[in-house]
Amino acid sequence: MKTKHLIIFVVVMGFLAGCNKDNLPAGLEWTVPENPSTFPLMNDKVALVYEVMVKNSSIDTYTVESTNVKDGSTVYLDLTGSGLSDNISVWHSSLKTIGAGETGFIYLWIEVSPDLSLPETMSQIIQFSRTSDGKLYEKTLKVTIDKKTPVVLSYPLNARRYAVVGAPSNTSYHRRTVNYLDEKFWTSDRYAMDFIGLDNGNRYRQGRQDLNLDYYGYQDIVYSATAGTVVSVIDTIAENVPPKVPEIDASALYRSGGNQLVVKVSEGVYVFYGHLTRASSTLKAGDKVEVGQPVGRLGNSGNSDAPQLHLQVMDGPDPLRSHGIPWVFNKFTLHGNITGYDHTDGLINVNYLNIQRQISGKNIVGDAVVGFD
Repeated sequence: MKTKHLIIFVVVMGFLAGCNKDNLPAGLEWTVPENPSTFPLMNDKVALVYEVMVKNSSIDTYTVESTNVKDGSTVYLDLTGSGLSDNISVWHSSLKTIGAGETGFIYLWIEVSPDLSLPETMSQIIQFSRTSDGKLYEKTLKVTIDKKTPVVLSYPLNARRYAVVGAPSNTSYHRRTVNYLDEKFWTSDRYAMDFIGLDNGNRYRQGRQDLNLDYYGYQDIVYSATAGTVVSVIDTIAENVPPKVPEIDASALYRSGGNQLVVKVSEGVYVFYGHLTRASSTLKAGDKVEVGQPVGRLGNSGNSDAPQLHLQVMDGPDPLRSHGIPWVFNKFTLHGNITGYDHTDGLINVNYLNIQRQISGKNIVGDAVVGFD
């Protein structure tokens, strides 16, 4: 089950030799908007997740050819060929070329052993070609690793098992969502996920596809995953008729999150609960909340095609104008990995083989069925 998002960019890469390293073309701006922090995963790896942004203000067209991320002789990522092409696009395009006036993002997802001692900085070598002269060029960036401890969340739902879709991965629709607002790029969805209620047979609905009440998770109680202070509440947006996603007026983009609630945990740490049922929260800005306190009910409002809870942790109070930061659950039970969807019957296909286990202090990777018992 997938929500519709605003703007999507991509670019990921490998390593070539014989490039121009010194006389780089003018008009290209390379930046790392947010430094990566270690992100513990349920597959017993640690991920470094970040983006490289490239703005092309020249009249030339460039093609990203490869990338290499390393520290001395230790190579953390080396992408080229099909591994590169599968993960590249630019503004409104599936091509890996960045035209005049375009902006692209290079999405990096590096998994390492938790026992590996990570350096303070890594070198990212980006190789690209210019269409006008056919030459190869090489840009080296220093990427600083923040040694921050991820935010810990408790369970937000406990009425049943849930399908978690759009969970963190380098191909998740949340991961690949970038919002351009106020002449800035924002990646608030970087670690977001959506929760969809299931019955014991892994169906997310019974009966009619166009009736919210026929979806198993609809109006399940949503609990605060942290202690904190409510900074904003929206609870007046009407429910959608599934599976349609309403058009969101560009002058009211805040409605994309539907009925929603933002809780400030600490400075630079905010938790967002989206797509709630209208008038399901009694909270208001300034209220204190505790872990496990009801904050609303799972609904189908805003930029949503069916009843679901959207959960994300971000560095600012605005769900659109912020950046996603790493977080983990204190514990959850992994029941299986999702392998497919049959939307005609409302059925989710799940692989259970040697999977079910309780996991603590890590986060979900990819689409999965989980419980919070």
